[in-house]
Amino acid sequence: MSISFDPSPYTRAPLLNVASAVTLGTALLAALPKKPEARIAKAAKRLQAAVAELQQVWKESDAKVEADDSRSADQAIDNAYANLFARLQAYAALDSEHHPRANRAAELASVLFPTGLAFLKLPYAEEWAESQKRLDRVESDGLAKELDELAGKEFLAEVRRLHIAYGVAIGVTQAKKMPATEAAKPGEPLRKVAQAVVLYASQVSSLYDPDEPETLDLIRRCLAPIDDLRQAQARRSSATGEVSPPPVPAGPAVPTSTVNTAN
Repeated sequence: MSISFDPSPYTRAPLLNVASAVTLGTALLAALPKKPEARIAKAAKRLQAAVAELQQVWKESDAKVEADDSRSADQAIDNAYANLFARLQAYAALDSEHHPRANRAAELASVLFPTGLAFLKLPYAEEWAESQKRLDRVESDGLAKELDELAGKEFLAEVRRLHIAYGVAIGVTQAKKMPATEAAKPGEPLRKVAQAVVLYASQVSSLYDPDEPETLDLIRRCLAPIDDLRQAQARRSSATGEVSPPPVPAGPAVPTSTVNTAN
């Protein structure tokens, strides 16, 4: 008695994002028979290479994001200085007859911000140097206690904290890891994985023999990750109304020893 099998669902790739593509490719390779036919082993190697390329691009994309740490650190310390300056200005604006220390607040603002906040527009390294100069002045002249009393102790503390982080982020006080200047985009590698999945699934599907039920069992085991992914996406879509696939946690890196070419 023959058993019918419809290979058409495997002639197209499931909806994939970067994470789910890496996970699916890894799972398919893990389900590869120990001694696949040469054509299946070849398709598996193609899939393995595509997944490895996508993982590398993904890693480089993360490194490119890390390059934006300098900008974030710059914005953070800019805000910290702006807040401290604003606090001193607010105190200085009080009526000095009723608040005698208002004049001292104005003096401190002039000492630390002689040109206002213009130094925050300098290039990163120069801004850091200007920041260091101001903090050195605070220490050498013993201004910390007065600043805490007039502005609030949190404001100088925040400037100090973010100054340290700024020096690290821009590579002044600690060597900066230099990412790729232009990270590759995952679109093309993702497409390659999708194509490799279809090619691999097609080769596995071709093992089907209606007179040999065990071939269908083998196909189902090998391609189960595709079925599982589609079912998970269908459940998610049904529950939330989403059309695109949800992110799937990335699996482990594809091992170089996964593919066995023995016949």
